[in-house]
Amino acid sequence: MALAGTYRAGKSSTAFACLHHSALECLGDDVFLARKLGGEWHAFSLYNACKLLPHDVERFTQNLAPLDDSVRGDGKPTFYLHPAFAGRLPRQRRLAAILLPRITGKSETTFSPAKPGETWRALVPSTLALTPASPEGIKWLTTLARHMPSWWLNIGTHREAIPPRIAELILLAGQTGSTVQAHPVPHAS
Repeated sequence: MALAGTYRAGKSSTAFACLHHSALECLGDDVFLARKLGGEWHAFSLYNACKLLPHDVERFTQNLAPLDDSVRGDGKPTFYLHPAFAGRLPRQRRLAAILLPRITGKSETTFSPAKPGETWRALVPSTLALTPASPEGIKWLTTLARHMPSWWLNIGTHREAIPPRIAELILLAGQTGSTVQAHPVPHAS
């Protein structure tokens, strides 16, 4: 599953919650390559690194090596996930759904269906910030948003409760005909 959303939506902290409180895998944060192969969408790992807002660094990065990214200037330090999570960093997984995280401030994490337009609005700004805009690129993102099942992930304050909710979505997707593997994948932010 991919996590898509705007800056400060909770993508990275959700990925770290899954790494710290479950056996879920991660392809990395911010950037992954997505392609359609044999009629199915696949996500490919590029960096195996995650960025965090400064207030989350102490909570999630105890065994992680920092990357010197002081020239970036976005205020989010980057950390390598390898070797700390070496056994849970696949190179590729089938992409079966997109989660749109949003921080609610409530204690419980819940989910609800997202519309293709909401998914598109979560994907496009962050993707186009990293790649040149082109009609083909917009069309590709539109196709992905229209054909990929998507849910809002309403993030609660209990981080350890996030992975079980994602597991529920994986089961739900399986019952609706999509075979989904437990792989939250942060997307471009």
